[in-house]
Amino acid sequence: MTRRFAPCVVKAANRSSYTKAELQQSYNRGIGAHKQNYTGPRSSSGKKLISAVGWACGRVNALVRGKKDVDPDIRRKRNARIRRRRRR
Repeated sequence: MTRRFAPCVVKAANRSSYTKAELQQSYNRGIGAHKQNYTGPRSSSGKKLISAVGWACGRVNALVRGKKDVDPDIRRKRNARIRRRRRR
């Protein structure tokens, strides 16, 4: 069974040192954050202006670009993997 990844996850994985699985985990957290407690921009009628997919892709891109407060556990895991690889 092949695993399906979001298109923004595949593009971000190709240009970064994160694996697709790590970025998909961040993407899933973004979807959940949008559904759970969305306090971002809204229209005058109260409708959300950013979709759940847009919110999740923004979270993935923030992680790849190195924003410190986005998914620090995934960043630590990646850094440990890179350190192990360099020691060999």
